[in-house]
Amino acid sequence: MKTNPSTTHAELTDQQITDIGNQIRLDVSEETIFEKFGNPKKWPQGRDNIQYRALVHTHVAAADVVPLKETVAPRSLKLTYATFTHSTNDYGTKHTYTAKEVNYNVDDVVADSADEIGEWAVETRNIIVGKAILASKCALTYDSTKGIFDLFRRAAIIAKKLGWKPIFGNEFAAITTPEVEDAITEELYAKTGKYDLPDTLKEKALSGYIGSIKHFAVHSYTCDPVLVDPTASTGGHYIIFMGKMNKGSSPFDVYSMKGGNSGIEVINNPLGSGVLLDEDGNITSDDNKQKGSVACNMTGFSAHIVDDRCILVAKITGIDTVSNDLAVTARTGYKSKSTSPAE
Repeated sequence: MKTNPSTTHAELTDQQITDIGNQIRLDVSEETIFEKFGNPKKWPQGRDNIQYRALVHTHVAAADVVPLKETVAPRSLKLTYATFTHSTNDYGTKHTYTAKEVNYNVDDVVADSADEIGEWAVETRNIIVGKAILASKCALTYDSTKGIFDLFRRAAIIAKKLGWKPIFGNEFAAITTPEVEDAITEELYAKTGKYDLPDTLKEKALSGYIGSIKHFAVHSYTCDPVLVDPTASTGGHYIIFMGKMNKGSSPFDVYSMKGGNSGIEVINNPLGSGVLLDEDGNITSDDNKQKGSVACNMTGFSAHIVDDRCILVAKITGIDTVSNDLAVTARTGYKSKSTSPAE
């Protein structure tokens, strides 16, 4: 009796795992949106936290400026330091695949794992830095009766009084959402009959630049996990106003293991290495090698505010959040790299 040859389960090779890791590292090698405004720092190896001191500048009051007198000692300056303790964390995820997927479409598993995990790494880094920026204690209160342009007016006054240095040419930076961008253009049209903000930059800004308001180069990005507050019932969209410190450096640091990159570790968990639930709901071993995964750890990455006086945060309420997931169910017409027909 002739029998069919036994099926050999395909496994991801060392080279394929290396290819996945290289693609992920390529994805995260470029600075994300918020990282572009930060000071890149290399995380010291072998340390899980950093503690350092920063000089707190003493401002001179008008009453302190008096002529020297022979019998009166001049006002003395005391060197005062703020102590920062900065800890890092590791982050991880995995891309799970089935025996059928890896047996018949191993190339798809490799490509899709690299794409999915690479996108996760980029979005995770952006959220880490964005949340650090939003932790600034300096905030502006939005008054709906005065509008968004009033926020920019007050932010510009504060920036100049605090001695901010510009980021682009002679301008500071403002980062917000497409919904706030739309509200700005509508408010501008109501005031001037025009929808376009003036472009006053002499040098190229970043992608997402929509124009300038009160010496702020305004940038619009889709960063819902950071710039949109999901707890606000009537909208909660942030505007981040930012300038450089008086010596020209960014008000926040971005630490990573390898300069502008972070340590990426890709782990191969072959078919059968995990556990499953049986028909009774009990945990059992994967004896039939039904599932495997490609895991990824991102180590030595974090962000920390150095001087929040150069960051202002304002929340705009009363704006509807537009969903960017236009087809939650019954997705049709989407193209995939997969060569397998839909079941």
